[in-house]
Amino acid sequence: MGVVNSTVAIAGTSVLHVGLRVGPLTSNAIATLLATTLSFAGNRWWTFRHRRRSNLVQEYALFFVLNGAGLLIQLLAIAFAVRVLDRDDPVSYHVALLVGVAVASLVRFLSYKKWVFLPRERPVRAGARRPG
Repeated sequence: MGVVNSTVAIAGTSVLHVGLRVGPLTSNAIATLLATTLSFAGNRWWTFRHRRRSNLVQEYALFFVLNGAGLLIQLLAIAFAVRVLDRDDPVSYHVALLVGVAVASLVRFLSYKKWVFLPRERPVRAGARRPG
Protein backbone atom coordinates (compact mmCIF):
# COMPACT_ATOMS: atom_id res chain seq x y z
CA MET A 1 0.00 0.00 0.00
CA GLY A 2 2.86 2.35 0.73
CA VAL A 3 4.04 2.35 -2.88
CA VAL A 4 0.56 3.11 -4.21
CA ASN A 5 -0.02 5.93 -1.75
CA SER A 6 3.46 7.36 -2.21
CA THR A 7 2.85 7.35 -5.96
CA VAL A 8 -0.43 9.23 -5.46
CA ALA A 9 1.33 11.79 -3.25
CA ILE A 10 4.31 12.24 -5.59
CA ALA A 11 2.29 12.31 -8.83
CA GLY A 12 -0.34 14.60 -7.32
CA THR A 13 2.32 16.95 -6.01
CA SER A 14 4.03 17.00 -9.41
CA VAL A 15 0.83 17.72 -11.30
CA LEU A 16 -0.17 20.47 -8.91
CA HIS A 17 3.23 22.16 -8.57
CA VAL A 18 4.93 21.65 -11.93
CA GLY A 19 1.83 21.38 -14.12
CA LEU A 20 -0.66 23.74 -12.47
CA ARG A 21 1.85 26.04 -10.72
CA VAL A 22 0.36 25.60 -7.25
CA GLY A 23 2.85 26.59 -4.52
CA PRO A 24 5.50 24.01 -3.55
CA LEU A 25 4.19 23.35 -0.05
CA THR A 26 0.49 23.68 -0.83
CA SER A 27 0.72 21.20 -3.71
CA ASN A 28 2.34 18.59 -1.45
CA ALA A 29 -0.18 19.18 1.34
CA ILE A 30 -3.16 18.71 -1.01
CA ALA A 31 -1.75 15.59 -2.68
CA THR A 32 -0.76 14.07 0.67
CA LEU A 33 -4.24 14.61 2.12
CA LEU A 34 -5.70 12.69 -0.84
CA ALA A 35 -3.12 9.93 -0.44
CA THR A 36 -3.82 9.77 3.31
CA THR A 37 -7.49 9.05 2.73
CA LEU A 38 -6.63 6.22 0.34
CA SER A 39 -3.90 5.02 2.69
CA PHE A 40 -6.18 4.57 5.68
CA ALA A 41 -8.49 2.25 3.74
CA GLY A 42 -5.59 0.29 2.28
CA ASN A 43 -3.76 -0.07 5.57
CA ARG A 44 -6.84 -0.97 7.61
CA TRP A 45 -8.23 -3.54 5.21
CA TRP A 46 -5.08 -4.81 3.50
CA THR A 47 -1.66 -4.23 5.11
CA PHE A 48 -2.80 -4.59 8.73
CA ARG A 49 -5.95 -6.68 8.13
CA HIS A 50 -4.62 -9.42 10.45
CA ARG A 51 -4.41 -7.02 13.38
CA ARG A 52 -7.25 -6.49 15.80
CA ARG A 53 -9.70 -3.72 15.17
CA SER A 54 -10.24 -1.13 17.82
CA ASN A 55 -12.59 1.81 17.64
CA LEU A 56 -12.63 2.86 13.95
CA VAL A 57 -13.03 6.56 14.78
CA GLN A 58 -10.08 6.37 17.18
CA GLU A 59 -7.95 4.53 14.61
CA TYR A 60 -8.87 7.05 11.93
CA ALA A 61 -8.11 10.08 14.13
CA LEU A 62 -4.75 8.69 15.29
CA PHE A 63 -3.91 7.69 11.72
CA PHE A 64 -4.48 11.26 10.53
CA VAL A 65 -2.44 12.74 13.40
CA LEU A 66 0.48 10.46 12.50
CA ASN A 67 0.05 11.33 8.84
CA GLY A 68 0.22 14.97 9.84
CA ALA A 69 3.65 14.25 11.34
CA GLY A 70 4.64 12.54 8.07
CA LEU A 71 3.36 15.51 6.07
CA LEU A 72 5.44 17.83 8.27
CA ILE A 73 8.55 15.79 7.45
CA GLN A 74 7.80 16.09 3.73
CA LEU A 75 7.12 19.82 3.97
CA LEU A 76 10.35 20.39 5.89
CA ALA A 77 12.35 18.61 3.18
CA ILE A 78 10.68 20.67 0.44
CA ALA A 79 10.94 23.93 2.40
CA PHE A 80 14.65 23.29 2.99
CA ALA A 81 15.26 22.87 -0.74
CA VAL A 82 13.03 25.75 -1.85
CA ARG A 83 13.52 28.30 0.93
CA VAL A 84 16.99 27.57 2.35
CA LEU A 85 18.82 26.28 -0.73
CA ASP A 86 16.72 28.46 -3.09
CA ARG A 87 16.21 25.50 -5.45
CA ASP A 88 12.73 25.33 -6.96
CA ASP A 89 13.66 23.81 -10.31
CA PRO A 90 11.76 20.58 -11.07
CA VAL A 91 14.73 18.26 -10.43
CA SER A 92 15.68 19.78 -7.05
CA TYR A 93 12.04 19.96 -6.05
CA HIS A 94 11.47 16.28 -6.85
CA VAL A 95 14.64 15.17 -5.08
CA ALA A 96 13.49 17.00 -1.94
CA LEU A 97 10.01 15.53 -2.36
CA LEU A 98 11.35 11.98 -2.74
CA VAL A 99 13.62 12.33 0.31
CA GLY A 100 10.71 13.70 2.35
CA VAL A 101 8.33 10.96 1.20
CA ALA A 102 10.88 8.20 1.90
CA VAL A 103 11.61 9.36 5.46
CA ALA A 104 7.93 10.11 6.17
CA SER A 105 6.85 6.70 4.83
CA LEU A 106 9.19 4.90 7.18
CA VAL A 107 8.02 6.96 10.15
CA ARG A 108 4.37 6.40 9.20
CA PHE A 109 4.71 2.63 8.78
CA LEU A 110 6.45 2.18 12.11
CA SER A 111 3.93 4.47 13.82
CA TYR A 112 0.92 2.63 12.35
CA LYS A 113 2.35 -0.68 13.48
CA LYS A 114 3.01 0.57 17.01
CA TRP A 115 0.05 2.86 17.76
CA VAL A 116 -2.79 2.51 15.23
CA PHE A 117 -3.19 -1.07 14.02
CA LEU A 118 -2.41 -3.02 17.16
CA PRO A 119 -1.46 -6.72 17.22
CA ARG A 120 -4.06 -9.25 18.23
CA GLU A 121 -3.86 -10.26 21.86
CA ARG A 122 -2.17 -13.59 22.27
CA PRO A 123 -4.33 -16.19 24.01
CA VAL A 124 -3.11 -17.27 27.41
CA ARG A 125 -2.32 -21.00 27.55
CA ALA A 126 -4.00 -23.08 30.19
CA GLY A 127 -1.97 -23.06 33.38
CA ALA A 128 0.16 -20.09 32.26
CA ARG A 129 0.45 -17.05 34.49
CA ARG A 130 -0.96 -13.81 33.23
CA PRO A 131 1.55 -10.93 33.19
CA GLY A 132 1.05 -8.12 35.63
